[in-house]
Amino acid sequence: MARKRYMIVGDGAAGLTAAEELRRRDADAAIGVFCDDPNPGYYRAALTNFLLGELREDQLWAVPPDFYAARGIERVFTRVLRLDASRREVWCSGNPAPLGYDGLLIATGARPRPPAFPGAHLPGVLTLRTIQDARRIVDTLRGNVQRAVVLGGGALGLEWTHALLERGVHVTLLERAPRFMPRALDAVASDLLVARLRKAGVDVVLGEEVARAEGGAHGGVVGLVTSSGRRIHCDLVASALGIVPNSELVEQSDVQRAENGAVKVDRSLATSVPGVWAAGDVASVEGEQLGLWEPARHQGRVAAANMCGAREQYSPGVHYFATRLFDLDFARVGEIDEAPSRRALVDFPRGTGHIAYRKLVIEAGRVRGALLIGEKQAKVRTIGRGLKRLIDS
Repeated sequence: MARKRYMIVGDGAAGLTAAEELRRRDADAAIGVFCDDPNPGYYRAALTNFLLGELREDQLWAVPPDFYAARGIERVFTRVLRLDASRREVWCSGNPAPLGYDGLLIATGARPRPPAFPGAHLPGVLTLRTIQDARRIVDTLRGNVQRAVVLGGGALGLEWTHALLERGVHVTLLERAPRFMPRALDAVASDLLVARLRKAGVDVVLGEEVARAEGGAHGGVVGLVTSSGRRIHCDLVASALGIVPNSELVEQSDVQRAENGAVKVDRSLATSVPGVWAAGDVASVEGEQLGLWEPARHQGRVAAANMCGAREQYSPGVHYFATRLFDLDFARVGEIDEAPSRRALVDFPRGTGHIAYRKLVIEAGRVRGALLIGEKQAKVRTIGRGLKRLIDS
């Protein structure tokens, strides 16, 4: 029987997990991980912990140095340029001939959405997605950075705000929506977060967009002008405006993509063409994209199993999202949006000296969702995981 050839493009959470699962299921297969990042797999979600000084760089690596060699997995430093799904071949940079495969997993992740305003190219306008980005930011902060503007009030923007404050930088946080994370937080939770940020000395600006960035005599960014004409002086702009799926390699193929460029897959993680799967930040699973580490690992496992002939389904249960919002813990599980058939049970103690807000959403006598925000001792994430198990059961 011919030796199977499995190709994985990308070695983030989905790619690494898939490679390990493929080897577990097929001891003889040829497994190649193709990636254009010179560094082996690392925890992207922990890069802000590195900026905060909570982790050293050597603690960011997701796998030990011998991960690939110990499992007989070849890691190839290259960019996969194009897919010919009809021939089951890919073209890579620096390689004059195509490479064939029996099963292909697209786990290319995503890149930061670039700011589009005039002046976005100026030195000092930075994004954070790779370990190289994190090193560049740390080097920049070693200079005379006194004031920064963070663009975007999502989890990454809030973590950047926290890291910059810890390094003694005055921060203005600019969010174009009228409140923080409108698809994750309700109005009360957003107001609590705004109050906490302002108490820490952050200038919070909601409902405004950047019109342009301005450069100084030395060429770097020195300020932003908003759509209302407000001028904000700064030495650094931290852009956290979302992500763009890295799906260019399938542009000339029959692989179907969503409107935002994500690769469409079903619950088996299969794409629209035989022999090709997708997982992680690049994948849209029946219209859903989470951009989170654990769901990407779960998808990588399911995709690898199905590449080996299994018939597994990606069924994570009700969505659970937990993170740190500035220095507060946050968890959301299930549905928290209002509806005529639902009622909310709210626990919002006042005058305790601590920030705490918990909301359960009940429908037809059952918990449908929950939103929790509080300080570390409130064990928000532990309670959130318990509520997820309750709803799933």
